[in-house]
Amino acid sequence: MVQRSFAARRVIVALLAIVGAYYAFAGSVTLLTISDVTRRWVEHSGDPDFRFDFDQFRFLIVSGAAIWLVLGVATVLCSVRTLAGNPVKHGYWAALAALAVVVHIPWMIYKIISTGVLPRPEAGSVVRAAGFRFAAVALLYVVGLLATRRWPAGRATG
Repeated sequence: MVQRSFAARRVIVALLAIVGAYYAFAGSVTLLTISDVTRRWVEHSGDPDFRFDFDQFRFLIVSGAAIWLVLGVATVLCSVRTLAGNPVKHGYWAALAALAVVVHIPWMIYKIISTGVLPRPEAGSVVRAAGFRFAAVALLYVVGLLATRRWPAGRATG
């Protein structure tokens, strides 16, 4: 039973590494294409006044993308180290879980505003999908936090 439990915990940490890699990638791509991302977001919002605040929105999107990048890289580093048998302190996992929730709050607002030009049914499905993703990622981080709670030091393999 202990073997199975440890194997399941490793799978959760491996999933966190994959999610972290995605977040690092998404944050990097957003930072590299920030003007296009901001322009597209302003257009999709449907608010004609948003174009006057382009620089402010670009700053906000850069800030969010940088946090995504940091969350992703930190998650990958903690996951790889843990899987290699050198578990990180539980406080780091707690900080990552908290950051995962915090980073998704403005992201949800961003998603809601970006559906401004969509018809109501399509906008609703986009927002529901974003909410589901937010909940799934937050849950994975919380489960990961619990899975790494008493990770045996020096135990890289099952």
